[in-house]
Parts: sequence; structure tokens; C-alpha cells
Amino acid sequence: MDNAANAVRDYAGTLKSDVLEDTWRQYLRSSGGGTGAQQLSRIATAVARTRDQFLAIIDDIPDTEEREHLTALFYAMVRCQWSLLNAQSGYRIAAGNIDPSTHCHSGMLSALLDQIEKCMDSRNAEAIAEFLAQPRSYITATLQQTADRDADFAQRQDIARLTREVAELRNSIHVLQVERDILKSDAAEARAERALLKAHIGSSDAQTIVRQVQDLQERLAAVADLQSMLGTLEETVNLLNV
Repeated sequence: MDNAANAVRDYAGTLKSDVLEDTWRQYLRSSGGGTGAQQLSRIATAVARTRDQFLAIIDDIPDTEEREHLTALFYAMVRCQWSLLNAQSGYRIAAGNIDPSTHCHSGMLSALLDQIEKCMDSRNAEAIAEFLAQPRSYITATLQQTADRDADFAQRQDIARLTREVAELRNSIHVLQVERDILKSDAAEARAERALLKAHIGSSDAQTIVRQVQDLQERLAAVADLQSMLGTLEETVNLLNV
């Protein structure tokens, strides 16, 4: 027989052991008979059916890890039922209402839990029991952890955004510094050109320079006219000499 079959056989051997069956019978006997015998029989049948349904599921699953996972779920399910019945029984007793069927049901589930624990890692059983003892505390802690993670994630996003903004600001400052240096260079060249104009023309004022340029253009035009007239006279002299 392979390992999977051995594991299933061990589940069945543990959860259908004589120890468990004897314990169940003891709870049924101690809870009395009479008018409640039929109700106790239904409880016993329901608990046994729950166990048998689990064994039927395990029988179809060869994977060891999956069986361990399902065993933990089954243990949690049975323990939840047991916890609910204990709470109900406690309040009924406090009110002076002792219900043998509730005591029997709770006892049978407790005996089943003992056997399921034999099929589990004890640390897993303890962790599930601890969680189910105070589920609200675990839920609150989990929600707080989630909120802390969300806050931490948001903070990291803010830091990343600020880092990008600082980098962009530094780049903008660098661009402005380059433009400032270019403007300084242009200003220095302009000052040098004005100094050169003033040295050669006598002024660096734009309007004065424009007037001087216009005057120069007029003089050049007059010179051109004189050159044209001179050329005409030379042609006339040449003709007369002929």
C-alpha cells in the first residue's frame, strides 16, 4: 500500500477508533434517556456523519499538504461548533436551565477534537484554538496591521513623489543656471560691442548710431554720384582728344 493510502488509513483508524466510539457512548449514557433519547440519537448521528464526510473527502485526496490543510479546516469547523455549544450551555446553566442534550453534543465534539488533534501538528491546533478563543482580537490586530501596511505604503509613495519633485526642481534650477550664464555671456558681449562702437564711432547710443549710419550712407551716395560724373567727364575728354 502506498503512502497516500497509509495516510488515509491512519486518518480512518484515528477518527474511527474504539476510544472515540466508547467516549461517545459514555456521553450518550450519561445524558440519560426517556423523552430525550431520540434527540440524543439525532445528535450522535449528526456528529458521526460530520466525521464520516470528512473521511470521505480525505479519501479522495492523495496530496499530503492538501490533506493537512483540509484537516486544519475540519478542526476549525468542529471547534467552532464546540465553542458555540459551550457558550450556549454556559448561558443556559446561568439561567438555571440545564440541557443534557447540549452537554452531550458538546462532549462528543470535544472527544472528536481530541482525535483530530492526533492527525495534526500540535502547533497548528494550538494556533487555531488561540485564534478561535478571541477571534475579534485577531481580526482587530489584522485590520490594524493592514492599516499600518497601507499607511506605510502611502508614506513610501509620498517619499517617492517628493523625491521625484526634488529631482525635477534640481533639474529646473540647473536649466535656469545655464540660461543665467548664457545671459551673462550675451551681456558681456553686448558691453564689449558697445565699447567698440563708442571707440570707433564715438557713441554707443542706438539712435546716434542710426543717424551716423544714415549720414554715412548719404555721403557714400554722394561719392558714388561724383565718381559717376568723373567717369562721364573722362569719356568726354577722350572723345575730344580723338
